[in-house]
Amino acid sequence: MRKYIFILLIIFTVGSTTFGAPTKKLSQLKFEEDTDFNGTRLSDALALMSKVTKVTIVADSEVKDVIIDLYINKGQSLREVLDIIEVTNNLEEIYIDKIVMLTKTGKGSTTLIGKIVGESDQGLADTRVTLVDSEYKTIKTEAGGIFIYDNIRPGIYIIKLEKDGYATSSEVVDIKQNKTTNINIILDKKNKEGLVVVKVEEGLREKNLGSSKNNEGTEIVTERIELKHAYAEDIKGMIESISGGNLKVSAFSKLHMLVLKGDKTDIGIAKKLIEDMDRPVKQVRITAQVLDTTDNLFEDLGFDWLFSNTDSSISSNSVDTDGVSTEGTTSSFSSSTGAGVLSFLDLFNDADNLINLSINILQQTEELNVSSVPSVVVVNGEEAEFNVTEEVIVGTETDTDDDGNETETPIWEEAGTLFSVTPTIREGGDDPDTIILEISSEVSDFKLTSGYDGDSGAKLASTITTKVQVQDGEVLFIGGLKKTTVKETIYKVPILGDIPVLQTLFRSTSTTNDVRQIYIQITAEIVDQENSNKEIDLNSFRKNPATTGKLKRIYPDFEKPEEEGISL
Repeated sequence: MRKYIFILLIIFTVGSTTFGAPTKKLSQLKFEEDTDFNGTRLSDALALMSKVTKVTIVADSEVKDVIIDLYINKGQSLREVLDIIEVTNNLEEIYIDKIVMLTKTGKGSTTLIGKIVGESDQGLADTRVTLVDSEYKTIKTEAGGIFIYDNIRPGIYIIKLEKDGYATSSEVVDIKQNKTTNINIILDKKNKEGLVVVKVEEGLREKNLGSSKNNEGTEIVTERIELKHAYAEDIKGMIESISGGNLKVSAFSKLHMLVLKGDKTDIGIAKKLIEDMDRPVKQVRITAQVLDTTDNLFEDLGFDWLFSNTDSSISSNSVDTDGVSTEGTTSSFSSSTGAGVLSFLDLFNDADNLINLSINILQQTEELNVSSVPSVVVVNGEEAEFNVTEEVIVGTETDTDDDGNETETPIWEEAGTLFSVTPTIREGGDDPDTIILEISSEVSDFKLTSGYDGDSGAKLASTITTKVQVQDGEVLFIGGLKKTTVKETIYKVPILGDIPVLQTLFRSTSTTNDVRQIYIQITAEIVDQENSNKEIDLNSFRKNPATTGKLKRIYPDFEKPEEEGISL
């Protein structure tokens, strides 16, 4: 396209300060000097006229690149100039509010035209406009913040607006058949830190998108509702089931929006229902501590006795490896239980952090490992998972192609500690809220040998499934999960240990069973605005629940394993 130069400055004078209809106003605007538009794009010429006259004049996308060669004489009105442009290029005017749009004569297309402005009501050029999830290309606003989509299919669209230095915004618009839809949008400017200050709005955030009348003369209204907390699909299903089909509901999950279409009465009822259901969703913070101990460690240390006597008071001043020296009130116990038991009991006397300090001592003796201390916040009624696992090859899968070539693919499976919990908050009204915990835990391993045939990859698992009610912040203790690791070691003399018949004389096999028990300590806490961003205090989490009276136990009565073996 040729470069062009405006030889004369376009100066308009307004014949009247009172603006009537657009046609009357255009007739009052006159050129005071001769003006030469030589090789000018129509959109550029109209943009200059709009800037000087404050009248928004645009061209649709189909004609905006038309090149005009026009000489305007002094004294000609803007009305006459537009008439010349329209006649010579087969165009016509469409009036949308205070906007004049030039389009092809007799086009009769479905058009969307919009204006993007900032907080000072100034048009924002170069704003990226996208019709989400549609085949239409992203366009940019022109001078004055104007954008146009013409020949667009009727329907409900999501408009996404992006501009550097401004917050990204989205709007829902209902495009009517063979009509021009007008929309004005204000973008919020970001501050120096790149943040946008948003005003807190009370009640529903809603916008009327227009109305029409059906064949019976009933006014049909289209409204957009922005949800603050609830899921759009959930609210949509509820409204449709209650309205009995009288309302048309469209849900936009990504934008948390609903578009309602129906008569005013039905929409009014739906809005009241939405306002009642659109409540903040409560969340629960679940913190777990996974303890991996040697078999029957806690039973040998008297763990079950300690937690069944939480009302007893034990006071101690000194501990040695032969027994316990105590002063003050005591509970009876055997002083011949050994150093491990004595240390455990002395920690109980601390009455502040029994489990935490006991874990530290047991870790030093390698009798206990703390596998992990995960913490997660989960929405009320949703499942949270904690998995401490490893992947092993439990077999192979053989594929044969058309040429008879075989390909072996290893089969991977997970085993370890798998723990899931689903919290459900029960509101207590005047009483404190409680939490229902649905808990499922599994400790598993694989029975592996040197090959993958038969049951070599069999999974050995110990599981617990339960449901329990706890108070906000209470501690739960799960025990009774065992896992057994069978290790088979072959010792042989090189070469001689592989000779048939004689190999038994030069090789030996050793089998060991390593039995471990898994314990899971859980705390559940309702998250509100006051504690939603607080850090997890593990010291507070590990405080002795036996002395605070906040222990909930899921712990079976222990039985010593039989000498013949261990039952999983």
